[in-house]
This record gives sequence, C-alpha cells and structure tokens, in this order.
Amino acid sequence: MSSNTKHSKIRNTGILFELLTRQITVDVLNNNKKAQAAKILKEFFNKKTQLGREYELYKVLTTENYKSENKANHLVDAVVDARKKLKETSLKREKYNLIKEIKKNYDVADFFMARIPNYKVNASIFKLFNSNLNENPAQKTENRFTIVEHITRKTISNKKKEKAITEGYKKQEKDLRLLDPLRLDPACYCLMRLWQV
Repeated sequence: MSSNTKHSKIRNTGILFELLTRQITVDVLNNNKKAQAAKILKEFFNKKTQLGREYELYKVLTTENYKSENKANHLVDAVVDARKKLKETSLKREKYNLIKEIKKNYDVADFFMARIPNYKVNASIFKLFNSNLNENPAQKTENRFTIVEHITRKTISNKKKEKAITEGYKKQEKDLRLLDPLRLDPACYCLMRLWQV
C-alpha cells in the first residue's frame, strides 16, 4: 500500500522564507531594534546554504510563468533534478537550526498564523520534493498538476495592472490616498526598508 507525503508548514522552505520576510516588516513597523528576523534570514537563506539553494528552487516554481504546459513540465523536471543534488543531511540540519532560532526569538503560534497567498503551490512543491518511492501515484500527480497549473497561469500585463491600480486609487477618498504607502505588500515594504538601512 502506498503512502502520502504529509505537508509540514513548519518545514516548508518557501513558507518559512515568506513568514520571515513578513516578520521583518512587522519588526520594522514596530521599530523593534532587538528583532532577529533579518539576521536569521541572512544567516540561513544565502547562496552558501542548502536552505538558500532549496529556496531558490521554490522561487523558480512559484515565480516562473510559461504559456506552454510542455515547457512547464520540463521546468518541474529540471527543478526536481536540481533538488535531488542538494545535500539532504545538511538541509535537514539547517532547517532544524532555523526552526530552533525562530522558536527562540518568536512565539511560534503567532509566527505561523499568517495567511500565505501561494500556500497550495508551496505545499505541493514541498510534497513533490519530499516524495518517496512508496508515494501514492495519484497524490504525486495531483502535486505536479498544481505546480504546472500555477506556472501556466494567465498573468495580467503590467499596463493593465497599473491602469487598474490607478483607477482604484482615484476612487479612494483623499485621506485614504495619503495613507497608501503604508498599505504596501509586507514583503515589498520590508525589502524597501532593508535597502534604505
């Protein structure tokens, strides 16, 4: 009988990165000088770590966009092959140490409470990366199709996005328009603030 790989939000590299960037934003907005999220992010998610390399693979699968399903399938195959080349023991140790640092510095219940926009895609990537030979073929196929559907999603052109944002902005009351910079996506705001430091 085949088994299913269970998703673990606390061990999902894509979700951990997203939550840390959001925590940096919260720390910056609260002017928390003792915050550790930025330090943790720099330490664990760099090009020298297995965790940083795995995150780059998550990033490829969540940000790339192809019109062709065939290209998307080739991309998934290439990323899965690249994931197999990572040092599994080092990756597990780094994740363990990352989670230990998060637990040491933040309340885990609050930290993992945030809603993640690409949760289903990140969960499917996690399951695909961690599937084994005994994996249920139906579950493996479902994970792959979720990722391929995400890669082949239709995107709105930048001009259409800008027009929609401008139209929405014009409809807002003057007081709300003045507050608009505070309503940035947390990750964008966080990165903007990091570059200013």
